[in-house]
Amino acid sequence: MAPRTAVPGRSLAGLFGAAVIAFLVADGPAMSHSPPGSRPAAAPARPGDVAIREELDAARAAGTVAAYELFIARHPGHALERTAREELERLRAARPR
Repeated sequence: MAPRTAVPGRSLAGLFGAAVIAFLVADGPAMSHSPPGSRPAAAPARPGDVAIREELDAARAAGTVAAYELFIARHPGHALERTAREELERLRAARPR
């Protein structure tokens, strides 16, 4: 059985390792594109909807009522909440009673 992961297809160790490598490469003196003595520019933040969309994708991948209910509880009023509710109703309708 494969280990459970925080991101489908990626182990936590792999994600951590990738983050460390990215930090070291971006912060290394040989890779610095900033003038000496200045701070390197931070990467721009991702739009908030990207993370929320990824959470909905995770609920879809899980395919459980609990996963959809958690998404809906965490994002009330978000545009994707309606999509999640519709998908949850289809999932409930497809389940045998």
